[in-house]
Amino acid sequence: MPGEGWYVDPVGAPGTNRWWDGNAWTDRTQVAPPPPPPLPTPSGPPLASYGARLGGWLLDWLIVGVVSTPLLFAFGAIDRTSTIVDTNGSSLHTTGFHIGPKGILIHGVLVLVYGTLFCGSKRGQTLGMMAAGTRAVDISTRAPIGYARAFGRALLEYVLALALFIPWVIDMLFPLWDPMNQTLHDKATRTIVIRPSAR
Repeated sequence: MPGEGWYVDPVGAPGTNRWWDGNAWTDRTQVAPPPPPPLPTPSGPPLASYGARLGGWLLDWLIVGVVSTPLLFAFGAIDRTSTIVDTNGSSLHTTGFHIGPKGILIHGVLVLVYGTLFCGSKRGQTLGMMAAGTRAVDISTRAPIGYARAFGRALLEYVLALALFIPWVIDMLFPLWDPMNQTLHDKATRTIVIRPSAR
């Protein structure tokens, strides 16, 4: 038997507890306390799954990349590099491309404008989110987040990716264990990502 304490009365009326002294039941009884209230559950439309969020993000990454690449070349922000490596008397010529500070700045501006204009709109959806069936809304009201918060959300994500790679990876994986499926940039801006049926 367990140690001394209050337990459900095995012989008394329902809803009562009886004191077990560690060896035997005593005459002491009490009304059983009410069960704890259930944990609150998110109200409103269902949260977007991690797979849907990841799919939308990958589509956005592809869209921004397709748009930014010609701009980077047009503004001379991509440098072509050539390397000659001498190996055992033979030379190996390799060509690559390098994005300098100007390219990072141009790409960053494009990412911020894209995220701000689309997530800040009444739809609350980037093109990738539209395709994946998700949208960003306020965590409390489920209303559109507006352009200022959309800008902050996009800026935080880009800064984490640009300057602090490991925190950005954590940010992107955070919905896997977060009860509200939020990233760190969602938490900082009090937003969540839900399915598109939300209004």
